Amino acid sequence: MAKKKSKTWVKLRHKVVTFLLYPWFFLYFKIRFGIKLVRKNIDKRQYFIVSNHQTPFDQFFISLLVKRTVYYVASEDLYQKGFISKLLNFLVAPIPIKKNSTEVKAVMTMLRVKKEGGTLAIFPEGNRTYSGKTESIKHSIGALVKALRLPVMAITIDGGFGLRPRFSPKSRKGKVGVYVKKIIEYDEYKDFTDEECYQMIKEAVYHNDYDSVSPRVFKSKRSAEYIERCMYVCPKCGITEFYSEGDKVKCLKCGAVIKYDEHLALSPVNGDFPFTRMCDWYDYQEDFISNLDLTPYFSSPIRSDRGDLLKTDLYKKPVTLCKNAQISLYGNRYEIHGDIEKVFDFDDISAVTVQNSNTLIIFYKQNSYQIRSHKRFNAVAFANIFYHYKNNLEGGKYAKLIGERRTGREFLGL
Repeated sequence: MAKKKSKTWVKLRHKVVTFLLYPWFFLYFKIRFGIKLVRKNIDKRQYFIVSNHQTPFDQFFISLLVKRTVYYVASEDLYQKGFISKLLNFLVAPIPIKKNSTEVKAVMTMLRVKKEGGTLAIFPEGNRTYSGKTESIKHSIGALVKALRLPVMAITIDGGFGLRPRFSPKSRKGKVGVYVKKIIEYDEYKDFTDEECYQMIKEAVYHNDYDSVSPRVFKSKRSAEYIERCMYVCPKCGITEFYSEGDKVKCLKCGAVIKYDEHLALSPVNGDFPFTRMCDWYDYQEDFISNLDLTPYFSSPIRSDRGDLLKTDLYKKPVTLCKNAQISLYGNRYEIHGDIEKVFDFDDISAVTVQNSNTLIIFYKQNSYQIRSHKRFNAVAFANIFYHYKNNLEGGKYAKLIGERRTGREFLGL
């Protein structure tokens, strides 16, 4: 009896789809975002592509730059969209991975794609930046690079934070550039340790939109709207809540009003404000939380909101467990009070991350859950407090398992 032929991940139809869609995507992004592609040093070899992550369109930008079929490592939420997920899987076959996990299956699939001659790509941050600069990267990227043994192409996306900041649901009018920062041959790192490979990738993908030498404009009448999705610490009064409208955001505790303009600059409307860049304010917020004493918040919540609790599973649509529940953030747990009562003790949570702009993902006792709330909900605060609690355990031992400690500021990643 003839032996059944095993199915390949890399298929001819993926190349056909890339070839047919390329001119249309290029035209759209050229007109819509004025995309500038710098194709120096790009050849037709098989690569492992790494890049900073700024916009929802970054995978399209990269594919347009390299002009080939690329197999992206994609988070599990891409596979929870029913028919759309099935269509994407048929057309381009992204490689699924659970955020904040070291899923063996995803690594094995990447090795399979490599063996079949496919070019691979991953965003080592695992999430889009909230600050305009590259944030934390998980240490496991070093071991992955060593396992693949491919030349590494480091791509930089410049201007994406101004074009479509993660806190905003709307794109601005501006321009974005995409280019190869460097190519690292296998012979250059084959004798590196995993840690040395991690440091190599960390340096290769780092980018800060605020460091661009040429001034750029990103026009929007609502440039500051929904900053409260990621910011919750005021330099004047500490942990607070903000409310944004137009190009201004207001602290609801002390009344300070800050303007965020088309040059991505912050400036005070009343009083003073110590930061002119989002990345500096964001760093201040993370440092503030990393030094916060959580003990007083074991008995009273840091903040409370209302939202829906859902249970999720790879390849399946999320199932709603309760709607419009009270969601409270304590110093050592999340509490859900509604149609069901549930407590997520931090000691029993393996990881937390933020999906899209402000959906909280909780990995709890072998299960994963989502908290979805209103459009101004700040999921970053819930994630920051969790990782601060974990980083304080055993002198930061937990943080070393999931990524670089960075003074307790780790909360995103693969």
